[in-house]
Amino acid sequence: MGFLQVSSKEADRILSTPKGDRKPAHQKAYMRANSQFGYHIVRTEKSGSFKQVKVTVDKVVELFEQLSKAEQAKFMRIVK
Repeated sequence: MGFLQVSSKEADRILSTPKGDRKPAHQKAYMRANSQFGYHIVRTEKSGSFKQVKVTVDKVVELFEQLSKAEQAKFMRIVK
């Protein structure tokens, strides 16, 4: 973490410390890192890169049957 000038292992320890046990400087660094992380992850504007498509159940079944048995098993593990 740049503000603390510590290694990533030390930063992990600081970030995993409960809020009440952190020093004020560590808490400020945590809040800044959290807000920067949220900024990079959460995008409120629509990028338009993903197109939503309506698909019928018949089409889903057809696509599922085209998968190999191993791919079907993997898919079912993910869906459950």
